[in-house]
Order: sequence, then C-alpha cells, then structure tokens
Amino acid sequence: MIRLFAALCALMFASTMLADTIDTSATIYNTITEMPTEIQLPGGAVVLGGGYSQGVIVQDDGAQSMQYCANTGVKQDDDNNLGAGHCTVVYDNGDLLWVSFHSDGSGGPSTWTVIGGTGEWEGATGGGTTTFVSARGDGRSWTATSKGKIKTK
Repeated sequence: MIRLFAALCALMFASTMLADTIDTSATIYNTITEMPTEIQLPGGAVVLGGGYSQGVIVQDDGAQSMQYCANTGVKQDDDNNLGAGHCTVVYDNGDLLWVSFHSDGSGGPSTWTVIGGTGEWEGATGGGTTTFVSARGDGRSWTATSKGKIKTK
C-alpha cells in the first residue's frame, strides 16, 4: 500500500513538473452581437438576459484568436452591471478554450476562470482579470485588457 501511495505521489509530482504555466496578456476588441433582453422582476430588479458578444483577442506577442461570449446580469443604476457568463475562445488550429467570467458590479476588473478546452487546452486550469479600457460611441463595442495564468497539462 505504501509503495502504491509513493508511486501515485511520484506520478502526480511528475505530471505537475510537465505542466506549462502560460502568462497571458492581451487586448480584446469586443462587439455586442445581440443586445440582452431587459426583464423587470416584481421586486424592481432588472435582469439582463441573452446578451451575446464576439471579440478579437490580440496577445501581447501578436497572436490572435476569436472569442464568443454569452452573459446574464442584473442592471445597476451606474452601468456597472453585476453579471456572469462564459466564453469560447477559438484558435486558428481549431483548439477551443472555455472560460467563465463574473463582474461584481463595482466597476473594477472582472475575473475569469478556465473551465476546459480541447487540443492544447484539454485539462487546462487557471484564471485572471479583465479590465475595461474604453467604449466606442455606438454603445455596442468596447476594448478591454486581460491578464492571467493558464496551466496546461
């Protein structure tokens, strides 16, 4: 039993040593492709449901990918909406990375967490923050920066 435990510990340590941690830093150019529906609840809260966006992610090294996001939120008076959702990041080679995100409504950075992926991203974990930079006058497009760490298997 002790040998089995020792062998499992060695295997876990070896797989951790083989894992790569990638520092990621990017600028994201997003556009809302479907405005969320506003639903007023009996207590007065306004739910924002069914909103979709897509964006181009440009890594600091120039690499690019696409992201497609869906979210649900609660409208607040100051436009810093409380919300959560998920994104699929699509890479040129067809690999996918899935992340969840949430904003606490404070106007500060939102957080994101890796929830899965395919190809290079299968078994990946990690997370980071995304910070709003600026909005375009169309009310549907904005720029953000994102930083984090992703650990691949």
